[in-house]
Amino acid sequence: MTNKPDLTPDFCLHVVVNSTPSPSRFRFGTDDPSVVTLFDMGITDSTKAGGFVQAVKSRIFPWHIDDVKVAGSRDTTLQTAAASIPKGAF
Repeated sequence: MTNKPDLTPDFCLHVVVNSTPSPSRFRFGTDDPSVVTLFDMGITDSTKAGGFVQAVKSRIFPWHIDDVKVAGSRDTTLQTAAASIPKGAF
């Protein structure tokens, strides 16, 4: 059985950034995740938003999360998207 990782804010931020189409656009320690949006990271339409949500879900396995619980609209900040993960995980 796989142990569930702790859904710390830092872990969730890494999941969010690495689930975007362009994770290299965010520099940890330099960029402010409360300002950078998913649009800035390449989430430009509903298809990419759906792919983002699926990527988040696959990275937090074996945690499960409802699709609608992940904040994934293009105007969502990275910090808000990361904070939505533990709220919907079970």
